[in-house]
Amino acid sequence: MKQTEWSRVGYRLTLMAVLVLVVVPSSLVAGTNTWTSNGPYGGNITSMAIDPSIPTIVYAGTLGKGMFKTVDGGSTWTAANSGLANANVIALAISPSSPDTLYAGAYNGGVFKSTDGGTSWSAANSGLGAGLTVHTLAIDPSASDTAYAGTAVYGVFKTTNGGMNWASAGLNGCSIMALAIDPSAPDTIYAGTAGCGLYKSIDAGQHWSSAYPALPNPYVNCLAIDPSTPTTIYAGTSTATASGQDVFKSTDAGASWVNSATGITEANVQALAIDPFSPTTLYAGTQFGGAFKSLDGGNSWSAINTGLMSVFVQALIADPSTPGTLYAGSSNGVYKTTNGADAWNSASLGLPRTDVRRIVANPSLPSTLYGCSEAGGVFISTDAGESWSPANSGLVWGVYTLAVDPFSSTTLYSGGDNGVTKSIDGGAHWAAVNSPLFDGTVWSVATDRTDHNTVYATINAGGMFKTTDAGVSWSPLLNAPQFVTDFAAAPSSPATLYALGSSVYKTTDGGTSWTALGNGLPYSMVFALAADPSTSATLYAGTGDGVFKSTDGGADWAATNLGLSNLSVLALAIDPSAPDRLYAGTSGGGVFLSTNAGDTWAAMNAGLGSLNVEALAILPNAPTTVYAGTDDGIYSYTLTAPTPTVAKMAPAAGPVAGGTTVTISGTGFSHAALVTFGSSSAPFDVRSDTQIVATSPPHLQGPAYVVVTTASGASAARGAAKFTYDPVPWISSVAQASSPFRLKVLGANFREGCRVLVNGVAVPRTAFLSKTLAVAKGGATLEAMVPIGVVVQLVVRNADGGVSDPVYYTR
Repeated sequence: MKQTEWSRVGYRLTLMAVLVLVVVPSSLVAGTNTWTSNGPYGGNITSMAIDPSIPTIVYAGTLGKGMFKTVDGGSTWTAANSGLANANVIALAISPSSPDTLYAGAYNGGVFKSTDGGTSWSAANSGLGAGLTVHTLAIDPSASDTAYAGTAVYGVFKTTNGGMNWASAGLNGCSIMALAIDPSAPDTIYAGTAGCGLYKSIDAGQHWSSAYPALPNPYVNCLAIDPSTPTTIYAGTSTATASGQDVFKSTDAGASWVNSATGITEANVQALAIDPFSPTTLYAGTQFGGAFKSLDGGNSWSAINTGLMSVFVQALIADPSTPGTLYAGSSNGVYKTTNGADAWNSASLGLPRTDVRRIVANPSLPSTLYGCSEAGGVFISTDAGESWSPANSGLVWGVYTLAVDPFSSTTLYSGGDNGVTKSIDGGAHWAAVNSPLFDGTVWSVATDRTDHNTVYATINAGGMFKTTDAGVSWSPLLNAPQFVTDFAAAPSSPATLYALGSSVYKTTDGGTSWTALGNGLPYSMVFALAADPSTSATLYAGTGDGVFKSTDGGADWAATNLGLSNLSVLALAIDPSAPDRLYAGTSGGGVFLSTNAGDTWAAMNAGLGSLNVEALAILPNAPTTVYAGTDDGIYSYTLTAPTPTVAKMAPAAGPVAGGTTVTISGTGFSHAALVTFGSSSAPFDVRSDTQIVATSPPHLQGPAYVVVTTASGASAARGAAKFTYDPVPWISSVAQASSPFRLKVLGANFREGCRVLVNGVAVPRTAFLSKTLAVAKGGATLEAMVPIGVVVQLVVRNADGGVSDPVYYTR
């Protein structure tokens, strides 16, 4: 297996060296006030076996997650690990004569045996040693109690009593990678090794003879014997380059070999399978090239990767009862074909969830999310995380980072062991856009929000690169900080880009110049940064010493860690609809929530436990749901508020014109609330779960019930109290005084500053005498406005906007 960083941040290796994974049950329903996961499913599938009598029963061994079993031909999988003390299953064999009997070989774990179809397992290591690595297993087709185990360094072991005892069967000093038994002569056994070549025994392992130099390659990974003509044997090998020397064929039981790999473009063949219905049809799985097929007995090969979203195929098995049906075990799950590998489909539902290092929401597609995995590449969900599909065509290995072009919803860039890769069809296909300058794993990529052709990338060897032609060419940014592990953007400032590493750095000129923003930050790494969407002045940094906050654009920082328990913070996310609500993903501590802009934190780990959380994301159109990327897949958590209660308001009254700032106190408030005064919605800000500050809207009648509503589907939980608008004035009678001429208006609810209007025109002078009396003074002007014998309309209008019903007066 290729050795790669187990994190996109190399400095985390020590931090993550001892990491206990808590595996929780999956759910097909998004979590409400609890974390649930729907994938991505896959896992690193190292070995597979099919029940010869019931071919819909298939077993898959995984690296790190044990054994899994399907009884419906790969539609669903369940764990089959009871008693399996080692979770790194790298070899698997099923008894041809007793299919409920299986042997599993483990990395540093010896052999385990099941006699009930994987329901339970027990160690079977007597004479073998529990600490040996077992790469391959083979069961005698004529005697189910006789089996062979190929080990690392110590050669072949054999049992004749069903695993009760094992004894050395030769080749000590060699690491055995493949074993194959001649079905017509079970005492004839072939052993492929890592560096020692191919060996053959014709006396059940008592003596061995070397096939070298007839088979010139000493690295033999896999073997396949034609069951219809057992003298025909195929060997898959490893070479330094794809030289056409990766599959060899013998037609004389191993006495001579010929190169049989024309068309295979990958240097390491990991698995071989012969079509049980057409022995000249063969399949090969490779380490970095996916799968290949030959129709002429291995003389020529062609790639068969349509739908196969993994280039690392480690296991291949053919259904003995259904032509054209084949399973491929890969680095990101199981794939199945029913048409002879013309096309593959993922068949991983229920398999282990894969590690996820980054989650990215597509800003132009409201329900689309992407997950990046070292083992599984890229996964995509178009239903807000309810299901995930691999999107890896063209990718070669692990992916640590991904960015969406803000100007094109279908243009994506990913970074990882492949360098930089680009997709222009939403992830369906990828192609390398690497610069010769790249020398190492790409840790981070970022798209420019002012220019769709500009992309930034950093590598683990140090250095930042930039393209201004969408990846055609790249140039180094000579003044950029070294060893940048991630980028972050400021939603309120499109020209601003932050780089994270040993500190926080900022550029506003496309990377030409950078400013260090480290005053007050700890000396640990900065793993994550989140910018308040409402103001560029407020920033949060996730560090090895918790969360730090800046309120001056990053010039100064201070710790804001109360409740975080000194955890390293690897990911941050801000609720775009309520910027005071902040999430922190931690190393080994799960997710923490702050509802007061980081002042205090509380764990929110129901259903999640203390997983390592390296990624957090929120869909802009669904801010009540947060997604967490972990070593056990992607989890989602949907916040729902309890029934709100309104205890009091201050003030509880205000003018009809609105505009009063009202503090509403109660319980159960959330950013998903709606505040209404009567029938009018009001602008508001949720300060905490117990306080909302709202602005009273204009209202013509009072009192009005103030209602806080939290929507939940078709239902709504409400809390209400009464806000009294100042009542409108009303007129009971109008009298006149002749000298000087004036109008005396009697009524109620008059206020200081009220005016009398005649036919819609304000009388020049109105005197407020009391709540029940107003006098309009106007002399000749008033006489002209109220002529003798003409009916006029009179109203009283208070200064806050309340207007009386009109009365009609004839002088």
